[in-house]
Amino acid sequence: MDIDWQRAGTIGFLAVLLALLTVGGATFHAAAEVEAGEKLTIEKTLNDISFFAGSEIRLEATSRDDVIAAAGEVISRRLTADTLVLAGGELELSELTIEDGFLAGGDITLRSGTIEDDLTIAGGEIRLDEPLRIGGTVHAFGGELRLMAPIGGKLRAAGGDIDINAPIDGDVVLRAETLTLGPLTVIGGDLTYRAKNVEIDPAATIRGEVDVEEWSEDEEGWGNSPAASAVSSLFALAVIMFLGAGLLAVVVALLLPRLTSGTAERVRTKPLASLGMGLLIGLLGPALMIALGVTIIGLPLSFLLGAIVLVLGPLGLAGIAYGAGTLLRSILTSAEGEPGPVGRIGWTTLGFLVVALLSMIPVLGMIFWLLLALMGFGAVSQMSGRLLAGRADEGGMA
Repeated sequence: MDIDWQRAGTIGFLAVLLALLTVGGATFHAAAEVEAGEKLTIEKTLNDISFFAGSEIRLEATSRDDVIAAAGEVISRRLTADTLVLAGGELELSELTIEDGFLAGGDITLRSGTIEDDLTIAGGEIRLDEPLRIGGTVHAFGGELRLMAPIGGKLRAAGGDIDINAPIDGDVVLRAETLTLGPLTVIGGDLTYRAKNVEIDPAATIRGEVDVEEWSEDEEGWGNSPAASAVSSLFALAVIMFLGAGLLAVVVALLLPRLTSGTAERVRTKPLASLGMGLLIGLLGPALMIALGVTIIGLPLSFLLGAIVLVLGPLGLAGIAYGAGTLLRSILTSAEGEPGPVGRIGWTTLGFLVVALLSMIPVLGMIFWLLLALMGFGAVSQMSGRLLAGRADEGGMA
């Protein structure tokens, strides 16, 4: 399998950010704006990092920090923020003023504004209109890409249909089935592309070297299809997360004590409920990913759902490892209460090692690992939802 590591890294980055959106209320509850609801209208000044989730979100805000949101539809006519992270079915933004952007959705339109630094964007249909200005590098992946906005850095893009009609100061690397460079295209660096159908307007200017990579009929097969790229990217992400599960368990236990303590306590007090929720999400999640992945519009949402599943799994494992460690602590010592930072690191590490060793028992170890993973997954999903919705308090961890 030919793994696109660059795309895997992009999806992985978005996955981590979306995980922070899910569990952010646990750590930043006292110093963050957290809102969730069916329909949200945000029209105010935001002083701290902000998290929003809902069916429809209207963002007309000025933030001195980062803004992170997920919804079926996100529309903004005026938004100022440091870093903007959005995920949704439809994103329509204008009069943007941000440092960096990370966007994923079915239909994405950026009409105007300024992105001072970099933009990473993935979607079914993507349109960057001419009034928009981008100062840094753009990474874009989608079914249809219409890039009309000037780009001050490099461009890396892959899609079914790519149409560029704007100046780009840096190097450009493109992969598309149909590639069109309009008369307003001015590429300040080198152009490297691979495409089945190419149309370059005579007025287009390429100041650097042009490298044309051969397009073969094999490009249309499964191995090089967007679906295969998605599968290979998610596979690479899964491998990376598996190898880093132990480290992640320790880091999560240290940085998100409220989430890990709540997850461990929920598994201890309600194991069957946690197992049932884990089974439900584990069965419905892949089915929904497949259903979304068969359409261009749904494919990015399938990516995001897969990313969330891949991230919540290790977070659940962190809760299990911490729970096992604290159980050992209660057996081996007379200490009471929650351990300090050093203790959380040590007992989580020990708990993870014990769980890993038990999982190596032939046959029974696999069953043991599966049950623990499902319970952890179900428990952390429930705790994340409760914390995000603002329904958890100090007594609600049980």
